[in-house]
Amino acid sequence: MSIRRKLFLGIIAFILGFILLAFGLFLIYMPSFVEKTKQSEMLDVAQKIQQTQNQENLAFLITDISGATDITVVMEDEAVQPSSGNGGHGRGLGRNFADGFGGIIAEAGTISPDSFFIVEHHALNTEFMIYKDVLDDGSVFYIMRPLESIDDVVKVAKDFFMGIAVLAIASGLVFSYFYSSKFVNPILKLNKIARHMANMDFSHSYNEKSSDEIGELGRSINHLSTNLDKALRELEAELRYKDKLNRLQKRFLADASHELKTPLAVIMGNVEQLSDRSEEHLENNRYYRTIIGELEHMDRVIHDLLRLSELEGDDDSLTLRNEDLASVIDDVLYAYSGMIKEKAIDLQYNLPDSMPVQIDVKFMETVLRNVIGNALKHCEAGAQVALDAVYEGDFLKLSVFNTSSPIPESELETLFDRFSKYDTHKKMGSKSTGLGLAIVKRILDLHGFKYGMYNKGKGVVFEMTIPVK
Repeated sequence: MSIRRKLFLGIIAFILGFILLAFGLFLIYMPSFVEKTKQSEMLDVAQKIQQTQNQENLAFLITDISGATDITVVMEDEAVQPSSGNGGHGRGLGRNFADGFGGIIAEAGTISPDSFFIVEHHALNTEFMIYKDVLDDGSVFYIMRPLESIDDVVKVAKDFFMGIAVLAIASGLVFSYFYSSKFVNPILKLNKIARHMANMDFSHSYNEKSSDEIGELGRSINHLSTNLDKALRELEAELRYKDKLNRLQKRFLADASHELKTPLAVIMGNVEQLSDRSEEHLENNRYYRTIIGELEHMDRVIHDLLRLSELEGDDDSLTLRNEDLASVIDDVLYAYSGMIKEKAIDLQYNLPDSMPVQIDVKFMETVLRNVIGNALKHCEAGAQVALDAVYEGDFLKLSVFNTSSPIPESELETLFDRFSKYDTHKKMGSKSTGLGLAIVKRILDLHGFKYGMYNKGKGVVFEMTIPVK
């Protein structure tokens, strides 16, 4: 439900609730309120009669009251029954008893003074509210008014209230519609602008001029949109620049690697020919051994650079198939079996017989050769290397552990960068190109696998998480 409809229905519900509550209170309290008001008027008349001592003035007062209101005033002597007109013993000012009021006065004669009571006029078939009081000279007078007049007031008030209620509901509907629209429209505009911003379109702005909170929010969104647009343009320019540099770097690495392979092959060929001529002499020459070692190292560097350049091309370079990872690991371990025997490494093999996963088997073999090869190369003779794999829900977690000195945390963060060469590698007698883990990183990123290295006890762990579904 939209906020406009919620606001519209909320205002209408409030108006209807208020009207129903007012109408209920009206029905409950209005009759008694009118009755109390009428009684108060009758008491005022009684007070005026009490204050008028002159008989002639009293007659005029009663006549005026009876002519101007629905009140009838009847007077009699205390000691006698009511009489009609001016004859008999009663003074009968106002309407006389001949009008038929003598019967109800006689009926009310036993009621104590200074009190209200209700008596039915049988001839008129109407109930009267009567107030009985006594003058200082002992004369009793009655102030009467028909209850029908009270009911008429309540009925007229009820009809008037119903008209006001209908008018209030109709005007409330119109007011609610326009007010909700006026209140919600700015919010809808802001929401539309926010949707454009979410789609990276910052060409829209809030132009309403208002000093309330919504206007302040609109100005804040305009400011935010301007800043985001500026930051996005700067970021796009920076990304284009970095992308250009990245392409140039890849091209340079590829070109340089290709260019270096040819002269390197020539040098190695000449060195080999030289070794054939004076093999015994050169094998004992440290300069010759240094040249051969550096040439082999350069060849590995060039090979890794070309491989990394290939991997950093299109992301579509993978060919994913369902393969048994355990079989790939076994092939890698077989390739390093000579090193394992030579260094008397304690190999802990804790893998399931079969681990079906979806991988590019050629690239994953490269990853495992780097990771397992590093674990074997960078540990001392007789050290422990452990391979573990456990299933955790829909994922397979593979880890490779080798006992070695812990790696500082600052170095762990850079191990997967290009040309990262941690000193421990050199201490263990190995010579790294600094590109192996960068290749691992790129291949695992292409697969979308999570990976990392961390210290554990007296060694280092490489771990990667592979989805199995």
